Amino acid sequence: MGAVHLAWKLQRWEVATLIGFMVALVVALVVIGWRMEQIQAAAPECWQRDTDAPLPAAMQDTCGASYQAHSAMREVGAYAAVGSTLAPFLFGVILGPPLVGREIEGRTAGIAWTLSRSRRRWLALRAGPVVGLVLVAMVLVGLAGTTLARQLAGGEPGFGSLVPPLPLLLARGALALAIGLLAGVVIGRTFPAVLATALAVGLVMIAASIGIDAWMAAEARPIPQFGDMAGGSKIYNTGLRDDDSGKVITLQQYFTSPGVDDTAELPPPGMTLVAWSVPAADYPMWMWREAALLGGGAAVIAFAYVGAVGRRAL
Repeated sequence: MGAVHLAWKLQRWEVATLIGFMVALVVALVVIGWRMEQIQAAAPECWQRDTDAPLPAAMQDTCGASYQAHSAMREVGAYAAVGSTLAPFLFGVILGPPLVGREIEGRTAGIAWTLSRSRRRWLALRAGPVVGLVLVAMVLVGLAGTTLARQLAGGEPGFGSLVPPLPLLLARGALALAIGLLAGVVIGRTFPAVLATALAVGLVMIAASIGIDAWMAAEARPIPQFGDMAGGSKIYNTGLRDDDSGKVITLQQYFTSPGVDDTAELPPPGMTLVAWSVPAADYPMWMWREAALLGGGAAVIAFAYVGAVGRRAL
């Protein structure tokens, strides 16, 4: 409890602000998701239709009001989804850099390290409560957003999901915190370390996004359009497949073929429209791949942070 009390005493404003943000976000995610479910449950005949035929006249008023209420909650839910996306980065950027950087900047690190049995023991006592807070916060946000994620996706979340799943929240939070901790030690000044952390986290996430997208594009396979094109699929290109030979070509290749008019009807006789895509059903696999990649990066940076603390000259 002494470590927790010390962490609160040294970072009480940051911790209090982030806890308040987390509580508000968790309540919003739970309430909005629950409310959207209730709207659908109150008028099941409007939401469980297996046909696109027009609504019967007797149902139009009821269903219209239900759709309108659900749409209004959906708009509010999008803001909560943005909050859940930003949460891991806010926790890492705000809590990480001051942990050691503030001690170095205030010239109290030397006293603290001298009085402690070792720098690593001091580091464990200082970093443990902060790491625990970030992990607990991400778990709460991830669990609270489960229902809203399904509601916004219209089913099981896919690649276009607005609410990050729990594994990604944990991995992103760990990565942002590790970068912030390392920046605080290396720079030794709190505000510049916070700015450096925000920049580094942004660059790392952009690089990871580009790399994973290229990886997905390389594994995308041609699937007949409307044949496994569930919402949330990731589509990279479109083309045609010869029904007899099975050969596939892109639409660009087709329209540049001799004798093909730009206004030719699609698909031509004997061919099927296909799309190079990663189906929405593969989303869990790619989600875990991304979480493992970011989590591995966080572990590497955390080891570098521990080493940097041990070598840091005062």
